[in-house]
Amino acid sequence: MFSRIRSTFAFVFIVLAIAASLPIVSIAQAQTDQAAANKAAAALLLEVMSDAARLDEFDSYVSEDFAVHIAGSTLDWAAMKGGAAGVLAAMPDLRYTPLILVAEGNHVGMRYEFAGTFTNPMANFDGTMSDPTGEPVVLYSNAILTFTDDGKLAGYQEIFDTLSFAAQMGQFPAPEGMIPPVIEIDPAVWTLQATTAEFTAAFKDRLLTANLAAYDQGDLDALDAAYAPDFTSYVGGAGDLAGTKAGIAALRAAMPDMVSTNDTLIAEGNWVVYRWTASGTFTGGFDVAGMVVPPTNQPLFIEGIAVAFANEDGLIAGEWSEIDNMTILAQMGMLGQ
Repeated sequence: MFSRIRSTFAFVFIVLAIAASLPIVSIAQAQTDQAAANKAAAALLLEVMSDAARLDEFDSYVSEDFAVHIAGSTLDWAAMKGGAAGVLAAMPDLRYTPLILVAEGNHVGMRYEFAGTFTNPMANFDGTMSDPTGEPVVLYSNAILTFTDDGKLAGYQEIFDTLSFAAQMGQFPAPEGMIPPVIEIDPAVWTLQATTAEFTAAFKDRLLTANLAAYDQGDLDALDAAYAPDFTSYVGGAGDLAGTKAGIAALRAAMPDMVSTNDTLIAEGNWVVYRWTASGTFTGGFDVAGMVVPPTNQPLFIEGIAVAFANEDGLIAGEWSEIDNMTILAQMGMLGQ
């Protein structure tokens, strides 16, 4: 009799334990499903941006208060569609190709390739026209998309080198080094590897801690705790960890009062996408896209979006960090010179 009662209590306990775990499992599954849906929406956006006849397909995915932040401007969905249609008219063979999509919470981070041939005149924002060059235009861009809880796209922030874009469009001669060389990447790199949640959270935290220590405090060796010894930076030509440290030191010399942020960190598997900023007073010279710029003693604000992956040890092995050199030069008073 006692054993039967004990068995009954054990059975009830198991049932209650399973029942208690169901909401947690359901929430986790719902979050996974929503992340997958958000990534699918991001991929669809790149598809329709490659075909002017399909741009309206994305209308139902956009929230009423949608805003896109790009090249120092804030646009609504209608303006974004209009700009995309104008670029497609100038480059009918244009394709936006996603390289990696990373989702966490209500955010999707991505890196994509923009490639087409400039064969028709293109209207510029100032009302002027750019004559076609007949030459290929290739850019790489990093973006962060923000979705509402019900899966609507509410925000789109993108950073790419508009200076390189303008040079490739023939708007001015490109100084040597302005258009970075194409670096061949093994396609297998663009693979999201399955990891534990603990692995992803750990390398994300190490990255944040190391970057803030290096940029804000000048502790460049702090990067050793988050970056692999064979780390490669793939933007502006392949660079190593020593080169990255030298770049941070140069930035701090240009803005001794610099304050930095790392925000909107999106991590999934072995990949992370994050927005970073650096601001201060430009009191030292600085090299921008191969041009040495004298100090202005004026405020300077730089922002970028980085896409990076970790190796099996949880150390950052490769990174693509995009900045907008045109916006930086404008703040430095260099445009038009």
